[in-house]
Amino acid sequence: MPHIILRTSQNLPVALDVENVLTQLVAALASCETIDSAAIKAYYQNVRVWVMGEGAPQGFAHCEVSLLNGRDVTLRQEISTKIFRVMEWAFGDLETVGITVEIREMDRETYRKT
Repeated sequence: MPHIILRTSQNLPVALDVENVLTQLVAALASCETIDSAAIKAYYQNVRVWVMGEGAPQGFAHCEVSLLNGRDVTLRQEISTKIFRVMEWAFGDLETVGITVEIREMDRETYRKT
């Protein structure tokens, strides 16, 4: 079930090996307790239109990880740290890119899958 969504602004100044970055993000998440590697879905969205506030970096790399609710904050912090390390590895050399990670909890009672 966990979903990893990597979003980047289209203006990144380097050629991005998206498949490799997604593979590294999946591996980082799968290394965490209670995460079933076979259930992880990772995908990429290149954002063509965006606006940044005054003084912000010119572009962004954002990773959102959605998990079913119920995991304690310590585990969610571990997941955030591991995902952020991959994001720094992939985008850390780019001074004009803001890097962010968000861990979202999905309601176990209303999430459906087949």
